[in-house]
Amino acid sequence: MWIYGTAYPLRSVAEVISQEYDYIVVGGGTAGSALASRLSESPEIRVVLLERGPFDHSMRSRIPLASVANGGYVVSRSSIPEPRTEQPVSLLCAETLGGTSRINGMIYTRGAPAYFDTWPRSGFDWSWKSVEPYFERVEQALSLRQTSHLESAVYPFLAQSARDVGLIPEEHPNQHGSSALGYHNLDLTIDQRGYRHSALDAYLPKNVAIERQSRLHICTDAVVTRLDVDGRSGIARGVYVSPSKAEQPVQTAHLVTARREIILAAGAICTPQILQLSGIGPEAVLDGAGIPVARNLPGVGSRLSDHVLVPVSFEVAIEDSLQQLQASIMSVIKNALLYAIAGKGWLKSALDRGAFFSTSHIDDETGELRETKATGDPFDPGHLPDAEIIVLPIGLAPTKNAGRGLITLQLSLTQPGLTSTGDVAVQSLDAGQSPRIRLNMLQGEEDRRAARKALRFTLRLAEQFVFRSGYPKTARMFRHPVTDTDTLGGEWAEGSWRSVSDDSLDDYISKNMASAYHLSSSCGIGEEDEGGVVDGQLRVHGFPNLRIADASVFPTTHPAHPMASVYMVAERCADFVKERWE
Repeated sequence: MWIYGTAYPLRSVAEVISQEYDYIVVGGGTAGSALASRLSESPEIRVVLLERGPFDHSMRSRIPLASVANGGYVVSRSSIPEPRTEQPVSLLCAETLGGTSRINGMIYTRGAPAYFDTWPRSGFDWSWKSVEPYFERVEQALSLRQTSHLESAVYPFLAQSARDVGLIPEEHPNQHGSSALGYHNLDLTIDQRGYRHSALDAYLPKNVAIERQSRLHICTDAVVTRLDVDGRSGIARGVYVSPSKAEQPVQTAHLVTARREIILAAGAICTPQILQLSGIGPEAVLDGAGIPVARNLPGVGSRLSDHVLVPVSFEVAIEDSLQQLQASIMSVIKNALLYAIAGKGWLKSALDRGAFFSTSHIDDETGELRETKATGDPFDPGHLPDAEIIVLPIGLAPTKNAGRGLITLQLSLTQPGLTSTGDVAVQSLDAGQSPRIRLNMLQGEEDRRAARKALRFTLRLAEQFVFRSGYPKTARMFRHPVTDTDTLGGEWAEGSWRSVSDDSLDDYISKNMASAYHLSSSCGIGEEDEGGVVDGQLRVHGFPNLRIADASVFPTTHPAHPMASVYMVAERCADFVKERWE
């Protein structure tokens, strides 16, 4: 049921099987919701949106802080063990209408224009000049807000510390011409009432779903097991779909056909999985899984990329940290009331500030950034950020450290090289079996060198706050590399950012690195003989009526948070489809 008591119009698998639609959209997440909304604008068009997960729009899922990485639709997968650690990496996503826009940190970053100017043309232009209008269209649909009043007294002192180490403040990072580098006041997908504004809210709200229910069929709890494709003719005819719930009346996979096109928007893991299950992918992978080859397309599932996280924490007064919610039930009650009555308090958001920088700009002697107007030019590909520091007003194990006031500087390494990319490969014909996911985090020496440099800078920033900022309460380093012990909170003297050895940094990174859940690039735009999977209009090579519109088409790792660009790709894909058929 919808939160206001009115049913949201949904279709069961039994209601859509054996039907024919103009367009089939596979995946009702961030991209799929936007795409289905745009394609169903015309009253003459029939669209079906197939989402693997359930429908859930409870109040908890709309409260910004309470909804981060939380909900019954959160799905956890694991990579195969990483070569450096011999441990798997946990990967979270949301399988529900609206997808990961329902559980992410709500951070909306376009990214540097120069990044898009590096995208391969592959028969169509993806330069900044071409994509900027689509970001503007997204921003007309989404509610974006910045946080001016921050709950913690730490922030002003941290902002000054950021300036002291060379991070230039940027108040409006998504404006045309704004620097991609610096200490950013982040735009968040939060509406004017203080609720999370997800893809569901922006593109498929209840009023739109009801108005279009005769021509837009939204089918949840639907598993796409494979596509019906003809490799010789290059035609994608439909999709086989089965219910994810055992109690549904239909249990076997049935065909849903498309008159015009099928668009995959299932994400960087599931999109290549569906293609491979359909016989489209690397021949060796398909043979190993016992899948007949419809088209040998080696790029499917390759070059899987992610941002790598490494935390540094310092301790402050408990009242200046979100940890207070773990330490005091009265604090929980107070903040719940503040949010319910006035839309204020910790529940309204927690990820409000971030710093983007290039490790090539760091002075090795001072540990500070050498930033000028030229280095901040967002159109210069030589000055793309390769690292970010996300300010988290909490520790990474809040229940374990409930009595401590912790702030985490979450370092994110955003530009791994090709030697640090992985792949996705199906293991059998079973669509319910998770594919093998290999990440290869920081496998390249160049990436490890950049990681060490970025971590030293993060430690330098943390030291600047702890020892030099003038923060009037007690502060100390807490989670960091230490040379003689692995105990959190070990002694860390001012200047240790310089003296800590490379081996200690490498060891700390290996023990603490994690996924940012920013998976991309597993079906990239590019020429087929160069490992590309889709052309410049997002058509799968060899199949003119089969497209992909999600983060898997990014040709390289995005240097910022990917949500904004996922929306952009969906908006542009909708235009490609309309221009072709309408």
